[in-house]
Amino acid sequence: MYDFRLTALFLPLLAWGGHCLAQQSPSSKTDDDPLACFISFDGPVDQFDCGLDKLNNAYVFVGTISAVRPAPMKEKFVDIVPNEVFMGNPRRSITALTSQGSCFEHLEAGQRWLFYLRDFDGQILLDYNMLESAPVRGAGSRLETLRRLKNLSGEGLLRGRIVRRILSEVSDDDSGEREESNEVPGVQITAIRQSDRAAFHAASGKDGNFEFEPLPMGDYEVDVDPSGSFHPAGSFARIEDGGCRGLILTNSSNARISGHVWWPNGKPVAKATVLLIDGNGNGVNSE
Repeated sequence: MYDFRLTALFLPLLAWGGHCLAQQSPSSKTDDDPLACFISFDGPVDQFDCGLDKLNNAYVFVGTISAVRPAPMKEKFVDIVPNEVFMGNPRRSITALTSQGSCFEHLEAGQRWLFYLRDFDGQILLDYNMLESAPVRGAGSRLETLRRLKNLSGEGLLRGRIVRRILSEVSDDDSGEREESNEVPGVQITAIRQSDRAAFHAASGKDGNFEFEPLPMGDYEVDVDPSGSFHPAGSFARIEDGGCRGLILTNSSNARISGHVWWPNGKPVAKATVLLIDGNGNGVNSE
C-alpha cells in the first residue's frame, strides 16, 4: 500500500504555495489601485489549514488596536494590545507593519481584531493578501475553531466538504467548456489511521460540509463512499496536536472500464485484445 506519510509532509507546503500570495517584503506599494486589493488563487487548493496556519504565522491572537500610524510606501504601523492569545508569545503591546496598507481602509484605534501576524526577519507583518486577519465581528466561525483547538490535547480537527465538479457546454460566444460545481450531501467519509488501521466516520450534511469528532494525532487515509454515479477521490491528512486540517473532496480524475469477452458459443476468450476509442478517435489497447 502507498505510504502517505512523506506526501503528508509536503502537501501543506504545496497548498501554501498555491494559496499564499503574500508579499515577500515588509512593504508593498499598491498605488491605490483597487484591483491590487483583490485576491486571486493559482488553481484549486484541496487541502488547507483551517486553524492556526503555523507555516505562515508567528502570532495568532485577538487584540485591540491602540494606534494606527503612517509608514513608508503607503503602509501603516499598527500598535496592538493582545487580549486572547492562541499562538506565539507576544509582548503586552506589539507593533505590526501592514503589507498592502492601502487595502486596510478601516484600521482605527479601539477596534478588536483576530490577528494572524507573520515575522519577516524580525519585522512583524499584518499581511492583507493572506486574508486571515479580520475584525472580531466578522471572524466568528474562525474564532470559534481557535477556541476549540485551544482546549484539545493530543487531538485535532478534520473537516471539509464534498463537491461535485461538472464540465458543461458554453455559449457560442465562449470557447471550450466551463466547470461548475455543487455540494453533495449524505456522503459517508472514513478516516483510517495508518498506525493501527483504526477507522473513524463522518457524513456530509445538506451543504456538503463534514467534520469528524476530534481525531487522535497521526496520519490518516481518507476514503469516500460513492454516491450514485458520483465517485469522489480519497485523500489523506496529518492530524497534529491542536491543529485543524480542511479537505475538499471531489470527483476522481480516474475511471475504470471492465467487462468480459465471449465467443459466439458462449465460451470466454482468453487474452483478447480490447480496443478502447475515445470521442476524438484515439485508440488505447488493453489486454
